Amino acid sequence: KKIVNPTPHTRVCFVTVTSADLVGVRRELLPWIQYHTEIGVERFYLFYDGSDTKALEVLHSIDVVKVIPIRVPLVGETLQHQLERWSKRHRQWGHRPGNYELMVKQTFAITLAIQLAREENVDWIMHIDPDELFVAESESSYSIVDVLGRQHPYVSSVRFMNNE
Repeated sequence: KKIVNPTPHTRVCFVTVTSADLVGVRRELLPWIQYHTEIGVERFYLFYDGSDTKALEVLHSIDVVKVIPIRVPLVGETLQHQLERWSKRHRQWGHRPGNYELMVKQTFAITLAIQLAREENVDWIMHIDPDELFVAESESSYSIVDVLGRQHPYVSSVRFMNNE
């Protein structure tokens, strides 16, 4: 298999949903953002489902993070209606065991994040939970940009194994 040279300006972003309070932001989210920034993630679309306004202030202050509140009263009216419609459309999941309510919010978030990523000319978008780390192991580095930048232009998706 021929190895493609990495695209010099491959842009990678992550999307996630969190409800972290200020302590959770400081202990978990900030190190998570720092680690992934160091391996090449340029942008984070963080859908905030919490109610801690101090945590929200901290998250808004980070240049690489675009915060989108999705919980009343922090959410805008238009987005609130979109989320309600999305939830109703996927209500069949509500009676199943597991955290389907969160999964509905995650699918809503990734759908909106894809639109945002297109507007910002992002090449690759990945949903990853804030309690997970992406480990990019290539021949020469631990850069996610290196791994994704080597994909042929016709490749529209790449699947990575989740080792929990």
